[in-house]
Amino acid sequence: MPSIGFHPVNYFSPGELLLTSGYFVKDSFAKQKAVMMKLKNINCPALCIKPHQYLKTISQEMIDFANSLDLPIIELPYGLSFSKITHIILSEIIESSTITNKRALTLHQEFFSLSLNGGGAEKISKTLAEMLGKTVVLLDQYFEMLHFANPKKHTQIVNRLLAKEEFATTFREDFFDSLPPSFELLKKPIIREIQWHKQTEYIAISPINIQNKHYGYILLFLKEAGLSQLDYLALEYSSMSYALERIRSEELARSKNKVKKDFLVELLGHHQLTPEQLTRLASLHHINDQVAYTISIIEIHYTKDEKKEPLLQKNIEHQARKQLLAKLDRSYPKLKFIVNSFSDQGKIIVLTESSSAEKSEEIKRGQALLNYLGQPKHIQKLKLIIGGSADFTHLAKPYQRAVKTLDICKKFPLDRDLIHYQDLLVHNFLLNVFSKDQMESFVETTLGDLYRYEQANKTQYLETLFTWINQNGNTSQTALVLYTHRNTVIYRLEKIEEILKTDLKDPNEILKYQLALIMRYLK
Repeated sequence: MPSIGFHPVNYFSPGELLLTSGYFVKDSFAKQKAVMMKLKNINCPALCIKPHQYLKTISQEMIDFANSLDLPIIELPYGLSFSKITHIILSEIIESSTITNKRALTLHQEFFSLSLNGGGAEKISKTLAEMLGKTVVLLDQYFEMLHFANPKKHTQIVNRLLAKEEFATTFREDFFDSLPPSFELLKKPIIREIQWHKQTEYIAISPINIQNKHYGYILLFLKEAGLSQLDYLALEYSSMSYALERIRSEELARSKNKVKKDFLVELLGHHQLTPEQLTRLASLHHINDQVAYTISIIEIHYTKDEKKEPLLQKNIEHQARKQLLAKLDRSYPKLKFIVNSFSDQGKIIVLTESSSAEKSEEIKRGQALLNYLGQPKHIQKLKLIIGGSADFTHLAKPYQRAVKTLDICKKFPLDRDLIHYQDLLVHNFLLNVFSKDQMESFVETTLGDLYRYEQANKTQYLETLFTWINQNGNTSQTALVLYTHRNTVIYRLEKIEEILKTDLKDPNEILKYQLALIMRYLK
């Protein structure tokens, strides 16, 4: 390749040979090392240099470093023209291409057959692993492992990494930061190092996408930082097969989930199904109708990005919700209790098998569920609302309790990620007994003077009174919650007593203000 003003290696494709006079690396050994590393990473067969004109000589340093990479350096005779060299190489390429084309045809037939026969992720990963003699991992769009094949005994580190718990923690934020922008839409694999327990492994990651829709990744564990021509060909043909398999799986899952969701929606409503119909439909969806279930609602608070278009933000939220549902479907090995879930109007409805209707047991399982879901990408916070338990034919009641509790939570400031319907029985009672006008009248009579004082003087007395009552009259704990000094809380409470002409040591007075503060939010 003639030496020109830009860096030629950036325009190379895997497997291409570099012929150069050395102009762009003549200045320093550091540049020579960088070029050789790039060539090795894209599987360049050799570096051919014609010295004397620009690069005066091929140094021993260059030779030693190239040997360490297993990258041949070929010194071209000064009198031999580039055109003569190109002619010789092209003759070899034509012969090599014939072999490559035969190999490509075999690969195409193998994976095309898999696609036609619906071989599934397991068959695709196994076939690819056997062809290449490498460990193959199939991932979804969120880097969740779907399947892997390990044809030979790989290194101990890989065997341990293939355990799902270990695999999920291997790819940290710094790894994802190293990926190119819009990496999921690239049409070629890239090679990366991963560090795990102070050990290094090389991996190749190939994004899977069709018409700019992303379906996942194929990941190869490598013995060294490079891919052969066979690797590239096999990845190309297996990628199409895997993409078709993901499309087929998604369509099947969508149809199956739609039927299941319709059944569960009817079950949680005032259904008219006979016991025989219930049993038959439950069996169809692999749901045990002989046990009780706890009904919960997961409210999702997404991470908002004002710079993103509304349509793109909506799509991100949809994908994040799908990821949550997929994780719930795989929860049994970790949680040790059955979870059925579906999405409805942006929320996730969860049915968990219940061994006890005790509030403490329902909260324990709810907390285990939240801990399992963790902090998913693009989600700021998850809030779990528990509506209680019932047998399979009477789930409408706990569902309605969960819905009503969620409505109250939207009006009432509760900074908790898990709320049981019994926590808000008083709030529910007030909503059922008093009209909006009655609540407004009670709030005005009880807290009107304090509200007007706060508006005029920009104080925080209402918040202080609300927090103090919620902390059972504990002044120190109130100061902690409000991030203020204990003496400040004492002063505020004295001022509140003065404004309201009341005694906050009187339990009846405290009850009155507690009800008024609740009504203030509910109305």
